[in-house]
Amino acid sequence: MSLSRKVLIVGSYNQDLSWKTSNFPYPGQTVLGTFHMNPGGKGSNQAVAAVRAGAHATFVGAVGKDPFGAAAHTFLKNEGLTIHLVEKTEAATGTAAIMVNSAGQNEIIVALGSNLLLTSEDVPDALLNEASIIICPLEAQLTTVEGIFKRAKQAGARTLLNPAPMPKHLPPEILKHTDIIVPNEGEFAQLISQIEPGFDTASILADLSTLPHQAIHQACRILKIDHVIITLGEKGVFVSSPTEYFYLPAIPVKVIDTTGAGDAFIGGLTTSLIENPNDMYKAVCFANCTAALAVTKPGAAPSFPLRPEIDALLKKHLKDKLV
Repeated sequence: MSLSRKVLIVGSYNQDLSWKTSNFPYPGQTVLGTFHMNPGGKGSNQAVAAVRAGAHATFVGAVGKDPFGAAAHTFLKNEGLTIHLVEKTEAATGTAAIMVNSAGQNEIIVALGSNLLLTSEDVPDALLNEASIIICPLEAQLTTVEGIFKRAKQAGARTLLNPAPMPKHLPPEILKHTDIIVPNEGEFAQLISQIEPGFDTASILADLSTLPHQAIHQACRILKIDHVIITLGEKGVFVSSPTEYFYLPAIPVKVIDTTGAGDAFIGGLTTSLIENPNDMYKAVCFANCTAALAVTKPGAAPSFPLRPEIDALLKKHLKDKLV
């Protein structure tokens, strides 16, 4: 793959500590469950999803000088990623505590640690200059994301923002330098309420998937971003651009664990856009299949599918006209 066809992910690496139990405990309750430890973090997950889907991907992140940081180097290299991990001695590697119930739903607490020490200057110019798409989730300082996106646009790269976790206030400069934004419906409603305080977001939060598509499209255009892609979980995905909008239902699968489904979607989306930059419909179909396969297995990164699996599911559902 040529230098002009790379994806760069700048974001978090967290060590995921996961517990699976029948039901989430209520305050003060102790429940029994099983434990697993896996690599995670939204940036790392999206990078792994992209490279497994077939992209030439580079990951930039920050880790602590500790066993979890050492594990990050090993894991990411073994996944086939080009990595640039900055070691921060002032903080520990990020961690996440994840609970998953029998329905596959999850509750997560993240301690970002060294991720919050990552700066825009930690990203070498050479990596920015050779990337055609640059992804940033928000498990980092907002000033870091803003600086990276400004530099990315100067380098001529396309920028994709995953506004998760959604801050109380997202600086408008970040949105100004964003080409593609991929929020879930809660994050989307928060964004709209920040930009247009008088906008009726109650209906969006109630159930965005039941609104007329034209109304959702009009709300998307408030963000003034070329492509707004709202992930709706089991309800599907809605896509808005200045010239078109469309909705795709989720692909029906047996859900085991939804952890990392959004990251799988973004990894699949960017992989397809690297190969077909002007075909957003195909990219979203490909991303939909990537996310669907990811929720059929436990964990985040370990559940992400390989390219042959994605291609097979995409071919099947295109044939059945389900995507």
